[in-house]
Amino acid sequence: MYGGLALCTVLAFFSPTVSGTAYALWPDVAFDWYPFHSPGLVSVPAAFLLGRLGSAKSSADAGSRSPRARAPV
Repeated sequence: MYGGLALCTVLAFFSPTVSGTAYALWPDVAFDWYPFHSPGLVSVPAAFLLGRLGSAKSSADAGSRSPRARAPV
């Protein structure tokens, strides 16, 4: 969740919406290296992949640390 939020924030800040164009927030400064106006084109699929990787890693780690998995029945 936080990886996608950070990626979206960084891409939005370095997009032409914030700098470099006539209708940008700061039109006189040009630090726009991300060419698209919408950061969602990259950040949504990347956030999905990061979430999938995080859930796969946490489920693999949870099995080895779970006290119920080792408790006798």
